[in-house]
Amino acid sequence: MLLLIIAATAFAVGCTKDDPNNGGNGGGNQPSIDTINGGGNGGGGGSYYEEHEYVDLGLPSGTLWATCNVGANILGYDFRWGEAKWGGVYKYCVGGDLYQLTKYCQLPDFGYNGYIDKFMVLQSEDDAATVNWGNDWHTPSIEQWKELVDYAESFEFVERVTTATDPMLSIDHYIITGPNGNTIYLPACCYMSNSLNPVYPTQAIGIELYIAGLCFIKRERTESMFVRPVKTIGGGNNGNDIGEGGIGTINNHEYVDLGLPSGKLWATCNIGASSSEENGSYFAWAETEPKSSYDWSNYKYARYEEVYYGGNHEIHYNFTKYCPFSEYGYNGFTDNRITLEPSDDAAIVNWGGGWHTPSSEDWKELLNCCFFGKSTSGGVEGFMFVSRNGQYLFLPSYCWCNSLEVYDSEPDAVNAVYAEVFRYRDTYNDYYDVWNNYDDFWNDDDWTGKFGIKARSVGLPIRPVFAP
Repeated sequence: MLLLIIAATAFAVGCTKDDPNNGGNGGGNQPSIDTINGGGNGGGGGSYYEEHEYVDLGLPSGTLWATCNVGANILGYDFRWGEAKWGGVYKYCVGGDLYQLTKYCQLPDFGYNGYIDKFMVLQSEDDAATVNWGNDWHTPSIEQWKELVDYAESFEFVERVTTATDPMLSIDHYIITGPNGNTIYLPACCYMSNSLNPVYPTQAIGIELYIAGLCFIKRERTESMFVRPVKTIGGGNNGNDIGEGGIGTINNHEYVDLGLPSGKLWATCNIGASSSEENGSYFAWAETEPKSSYDWSNYKYARYEEVYYGGNHEIHYNFTKYCPFSEYGYNGFTDNRITLEPSDDAAIVNWGGGWHTPSSEDWKELLNCCFFGKSTSGGVEGFMFVSRNGQYLFLPSYCWCNSLEVYDSEPDAVNAVYAEVFRYRDTYNDYYDVWNNYDDFWNDDDWTGKFGIKARSVGLPIRPVFAP
C-alpha cells in the first residue's frame, strides 16, 4: 500500500482549478488521457466546483462525479472508514478493538459499554471528501455507486502499459461513459462508500474495481480505501437524513417503528418473551395457547382416521379446519381457509386487537425495506433488520407466518399439512462479484431470509405486528 501512495503522490497532487498542469476534463465520446493530467482540450462535461474538477455524466439524480480521488489525480490517499485524515490509531474504537465502538454502532454487542447510535452513513465531520474538499462534496452512497453502474453507457477496462510515460496508463483503470457521452476515469482499486454494513457495525461497504469487474465488498473499518467524491446538484444531504421513528408501547407491548410504507409496527419481542433475544412461547399453527408437547396427536384441528392400503393398516391425521382439499380433510372435510382467522391467531388472542401474526406480505415488506442479515444481540445469534431511520428489529429464531403454504390448486400434502414460516439459513459468502445482484448483497449476505414450511403441529414462536 505504501508503494501505491508514493506512486500516486509522484504523479500529481490534486485536480484543482489552480493546478497549472491540469486542464479541463474533455468528457467527450473520445476521451484523451491528457485531459485529466494536463493540457486539457476543453470539450463538454468538464467543470469545477469549489476548485475541484467534476464531470456531469447525465445521471438521473444529477450527481456530479469528481475527476480524481481525494489527495491526487491518480490514486490519492487511502482512508479508513469514519476518518477524514490519514494515519494514526483508528478513531472510533477503544484500544483498537472494533468490538468496542464509540461511534457508528447500531448494536450494543459491538459498542463500548453497550454504546449505540443511529448513524449508518458517514457524518460530515467524518467524511474524507467533505473535510478535505468542502461541504458539498461527499463520499458516494451505495445508491450513487449503483446508479453509476446501472446508467453507464459503457465500461472500458484499460490494462496498464508499463512503458507509458502518461501516469494514467501506468495503472489498470476503467473509462466509464455516462448517458450523455461524458466520461470519467477510475483507477482499478478499492473505493469507499459512505455506508456501514448495518447488521455488522465493524464493517463498512466498499466497491472493488479490478479486471474482474465491479462489486460490493465488506471491509473492516480499519482497512483503508480510496475516496472518489461526488457532488449532488442542489446540495443533497449526504445521505444523513435518517428520519424519525422509534420505540413505543401498545397494550403494554413494545413496538419499533421502522418507517415502513404500510405504517405497520413490529413488536420488539415474541409472544411470551421479555426481551428481543428470547424465543418466548411456542404455538402450533392456528393454536392460541402453548403446550408441553407438539405433535399431530394433540393438534387442535386434526383427527385421526384409520386407512387401509393393500392390507396395510395406517393412521392418518386429517383436518377439521383450514383444509383446501377434501383428500386431507376429516371425513372429506374442506373449507378452503388458508389464512388464520382472528379466533385462531395467537397474537390477537394474547395481545389484543390490532396485533396479528405476520403475513408473508408483512415479512416481504420487512425484507424489501430494510437491510438484513445474521447478527448477534445480547450474545444471542439471530437475524437482524435495520431500517433507514436507524431503528432495528432482532429475531432469535424461526417465526410463524399467518397462512398455509399453497402452491397451486392440485391436491398436495404440502397444501394442507404445512404452514408458512419465516426462516433464515446459513449461506455464508463474504464476497459478491455481480452488480446485478446488488439487492442480494444484503439478502444473501451471511444468512438468507426465506419463506419455508413447517408441519402445522410444530411449536414455533410468533413475532406480532400491529396495523395502525
